[in-house]
Amino acid sequence: VTIKDFTFITKQVPLMPDVPTVIMIRNEDEVRHDLGSTVFQNTLAHVESDGVVSYGRGIQGLYLDSGREATIRFTIERPGRYEFRCSIHDIRGELLLLNIGAV
Repeated sequence: VTIKDFTFITKQVPLMPDVPTVIMIRNEDEVRHDLGSTVFQNTLAHVESDGVVSYGRGIQGLYLDSGREATIRFTIERPGRYEFRCSIHDIRGELLLLNIGAV
């Protein structure tokens, strides 16, 4: 996910339940943004940025200063559409999780 011109730009491949997922985020705007989603609230997640790793269940999201990047690793158990957002600037995007065997 790239944040540029106050827009989330994604290159998403279909995600599947119970398969480890990695989201790499880069903020190319000149202001701080955040990325939060309900998908992270009950999920065990690892967030890594600048060599610091935070982990646990139930993160709300992360703040990303200009020019910075982070990686989120997690596994989702249930298929569905999960919105992510920047609550500072009301930017929105979406993750789509498919059932195994969906085409």
